[in-house]
Amino acid sequence: MTGEAALAIVVETSHARYPIGEETLDRLVGIVHFRDLVASRDATVRELARPAIVVPMSKDLGALLRELREQRQQMAVVVDEYGGTDGIVTMHDVLEELVGEIENEFDLPSSELHWLDDRTVEVAGSMTIDDFNETVGTRLPQRGPRTLAGLAFDALGRRPVPGEMVDVDGVEIRIEEVDRLRITKLRITMPPSDPSAAL
Repeated sequence: MTGEAALAIVVETSHARYPIGEETLDRLVGIVHFRDLVASRDATVRELARPAIVVPMSKDLGALLRELREQRQQMAVVVDEYGGTDGIVTMHDVLEELVGEIENEFDLPSSELHWLDDRTVEVAGSMTIDDFNETVGTRLPQRGPRTLAGLAFDALGRRPVPGEMVDVDGVEIRIEEVDRLRITKLRITMPPSDPSAAL
């Protein structure tokens, strides 16, 4: 499958990474990232695949969390004793199992993304700038605020109102939802990968 064909499928989902296999996920090839599909549409998914962290079902969660952090990965593939793919586990899954579900203003930073097209994504304001940069491939500044909501609020410089937009290094950030003074949802549009595409 080409990146173009895969993109037509995954653009309708809210995920950034996908495990891929040769005919079946039991013959795991690796993990493909949404942004690689966008950047290399003519390449095959196999060519774009990155090595996956593979762990047994008995893996200790604390050790898995440490491994994910050390390798700066958000997902691991779980295999059974026969080498078959049993499922996937994400950093968010591990954290919730270790500390329990946390709600409201004390919620864990969200890493959920909902792609609207190949350049526009909706995200929670609590997502960290570091996670967003790593997931989407942007280079938003990290010298001040830690979260995307903080970045938008800092760029706006006043009380946030839904519908307002700011531009940060060519990335357009639109405020979608606000809870009192807290920005809860953002719509972010990346610049075209080819500058001539904007002409």
